[in-house]
Amino acid sequence: MSLSMNTRDKRRRISLLAAAIAFVALFITVIAGNQSLGFGRSISGIDQKALLVMAGTIFISQALAKLVAERALKRRADQLKSKEHQGG
Repeated sequence: MSLSMNTRDKRRRISLLAAAIAFVALFITVIAGNQSLGFGRSISGIDQKALLVMAGTIFISQALAKLVAERALKRRADQLKSKEHQGG
C-alpha cells in the first residue's frame, strides 16, 4: 500500500508540474501577443484567453487535489499514531 501511495503522490506532482508549465506557456503567449501558439494556425485573442483560463483552472484544481491528498495522508498517519499510543 505504501508503494501505491508513493506512486500516486508522484503522479500528482507530475500532473501539477505539467499544468503549471501549460499555464505559464499560455500566459507568456498571451502576454507576447503571439497569435499562432506555435501550431502554424492563428488563434484569436479571445480563444487564447479562454485557453489560459482553462489551463489556470486545471492548475488550481491539481494543486487543491494535491493539498487534499496530503492532508488526508497526514490525518490518517495521525490516527494510526494515536491508536498505537492507546493500544500499546
